[in-house]
Amino acid sequence: MSNQAKIFADKSNSNELKLACNTEIRKYLNKSGYIESHFHEDLVLAAGYIGAVACLIDFAYSYKFGFNQTIWASYITVPIYAISYLFSLIYNAFVIKKNFYFASNPETNTSISVASSSHKNSDLFEITITLTDSKNISTTTTASHSFGKFFFDDGQLSPTAIHAAVDSLLPSPLKKKE
Repeated sequence: MSNQAKIFADKSNSNELKLACNTEIRKYLNKSGYIESHFHEDLVLAAGYIGAVACLIDFAYSYKFGFNQTIWASYITVPIYAISYLFSLIYNAFVIKKNFYFASNPETNTSISVASSSHKNSDLFEITITLTDSKNISTTTTASHSFGKFFFDDGQLSPTAIHAAVDSLLPSPLKKKE
């Protein structure tokens, strides 16, 4: 642990505290044999790129030939942008939700998703872990802890406290791979 960089966060900023905890949870699960999947992030990113490219094509076409001659192109590209934006918004709201980590473990044939939440002016940090086994049976466990449990007085993150909190939500403790 001495070779690991220490993580510090502003203790008055709950978003910064949450981000530091999420980062440590992600590192811990990756070191424990889970292989992170970026499928959901990539899908939302692709939708954003499709909308941006549609707008860029419309702009370039209108710039070259004038708006009055290319207004029909805007009738096509603006709905493409709107649909891609709406898709990413709905996908974030109903599929990704508050999850920040999706992964699978080939050794145990399980998948995991981790969500976290904190509220402004609140010291509570909520972790929700959903494990899905090979038979598609999901188990969800949730725990709320004070940020004070995970951070020292100087704002330094305590990795062992985060690891213990994650292990308490899993059926069996994770074995860290080096």
